[in-house]
Amino acid sequence: MKQKTIVDYIARIISTLFVPPVPALFAFVYFTFTIETDPDKMIFSVLISMLLVFIFPIIIFIYLRKKKTISDLDTNLKEQRILPYSLGIVLMFAGIICSFIFQFNNEIILLWLIHFINMVLLVIITRFWKISAHTSGVAIAFGIFSFHLQVVLTLALFVILLLVGWSRMRLKIHSFQQVLLGGILGCTLVYLIELIDSLI
Repeated sequence: MKQKTIVDYIARIISTLFVPPVPALFAFVYFTFTIETDPDKMIFSVLISMLLVFIFPIIIFIYLRKKKTISDLDTNLKEQRILPYSLGIVLMFAGIICSFIFQFNNEIILLWLIHFINMVLLVIITRFWKISAHTSGVAIAFGIFSFHLQVVLTLALFVILLLVGWSRMRLKIHSFQQVLLGGILGCTLVYLIELIDSLI
């Protein structure tokens, strides 16, 4: 068995720090505080995104690991990814419903929609091929901030996207193609939804 190096540990830290719920929650909280003007809506938006994007997905993952439905920390077997992704679809759809109920800002609703469609596509793609949800998740955040011309955050997220892609390959969880396509999927989805919304 190959002995782990300091580089391997750095890759593991990056991969763990930037699991998909992390960039997603950051984007939701950032846009909530910069776009929402109603204090009550701000509170509800942050609470709902914390629950549905961050807390519940992590609880689900821990539960599935405990039940041995997921065999390892990285869900290396693509077949084992279908269930958590499918449950993610339910959570993102709940986020869309909550957004309409509480009448959140349109950008927040679009963010829920982007994540919902991303989860649907991840389920479909994963049935045939293993794609990187890590790079897809960071790419959504990168795409949304670049679309809104947030230069500093865009550059920071681009660096994070490269580091996450490298870490997934270093840990031998994904190939270059799987990492690249995950990034392309997330970023393209953002621009497509935002452009369609701007034309409606």
